[in-house]
Amino acid sequence: MIEYKITTPANLKTVKKIWRKFLQKDNTWHFTLEGTYIELRVDKPIPILEKYLHNQKLDFVSFPYKDCIGITRKYQKQFEKIFHGFACLSMAVKPQTKKDCWETDLYQVLERCVHLVFNLHEFGPAQEASFLAPYAIRRAFMGGQLEEQLKQERLKEKK
Repeated sequence: MIEYKITTPANLKTVKKIWRKFLQKDNTWHFTLEGTYIELRVDKPIPILEKYLHNQKLDFVSFPYKDCIGITRKYQKQFEKIFHGFACLSMAVKPQTKKDCWETDLYQVLERCVHLVFNLHEFGPAQEASFLAPYAIRRAFMGGQLEEQLKQERLKEKK
């Protein structure tokens, strides 16, 4: 796989535009939104995509994709399929607009994906809940740390 690191404010709208023009026949593509850039991974280099990015004045670099997170690298081929499925889901699922997240398609999709992982490993509902409760707390703590780190970086940039 090839990764395009595209320097632009990362948002789903930009990715959807690229997907509509270039990626609908790629059975492996996926992406992540990383704040100031988009990581777009595709099966092989796409010269017309590169031309489009140049024409849109979007800076990018491309290189062979190798995930930098240990567990993802350990199961990289399996994760590439999962990431592709999630990327395709993100093109179809309506963005969250309701304040009550419990009623959104996004929440329901997340619930189905998470439940499936536990179901396939023979976890019952109580085991699933006992795993997810501390996970949610750890994730919230990590999110707070990352927000504070970003805040400090923005303050340094202003100086």
